[in-house]
Amino acid sequence: MINKNKTKVIRSKAKSVFDRSGVKSIPVFSLVEGKKQTTIKKPDYLVSTNSQALVHQSLVAFKSLGIRAGHSKTRGEVRGGGRKPWRQKGTGRARQGSIRAPHFIGGGVTFGPRSIQNKKKNLNKKMRLKAIISVLANLMKDQKLIVVDTFEIKNKKTKQAKEKLNKLNLKGRKLLVFASAQKNDAIYYKNLKKDIITLSTTINIYDLLLADYVIFSKLSLKEFSDLVK
Repeated sequence: MINKNKTKVIRSKAKSVFDRSGVKSIPVFSLVEGKKQTTIKKPDYLVSTNSQALVHQSLVAFKSLGIRAGHSKTRGEVRGGGRKPWRQKGTGRARQGSIRAPHFIGGGVTFGPRSIQNKKKNLNKKMRLKAIISVLANLMKDQKLIVVDTFEIKNKKTKQAKEKLNKLNLKGRKLLVFASAQKNDAIYYKNLKKDIITLSTTINIYDLLLADYVIFSKLSLKEFSDLVK
């Protein structure tokens, strides 16, 4: 579910101006030592463009997936009220045909939400991917997009996963992007507070805008690059 308290943070990032960056490489860190090992050449597709409107459109489309219209019952769908509550004349009361009319407690709802309403907004794959690339390029410009050698841990404990990430000295929320082949390693990072876990094949605009840093592994960056191509 979408957290409404995070709306201001996401909106401010979505409104940021994307400009062309002179960054030509991405740093590669070792999770064991917490130090920079080397750099890799910036992928050709990571080019910043002025895609503020597209990023916002992509965010609105993603958030619409979490909208639930609900389903209210009309007087014809509510259980009960099969007989006339009292006779038509002679009681001094207004005539009624059913106790399941909208003005009765337990009655049907007039003009309530119906599940047949479609509130989802569609965005094609190319536009969605372009918005994601724009945000990644902006993060790279600010040196907030980094790559680690691997997410693998020996003891298979969340405690060790936390210790390794702390060595990077990154303050703020981190988005950890795993490759499909690293699903088993992702399990031990899921219990980390605030940090977000995703796969390179399912990365979305909401998580990107919510994160302060995005961390790929070498394998997940290659998988995402193949997806873009």
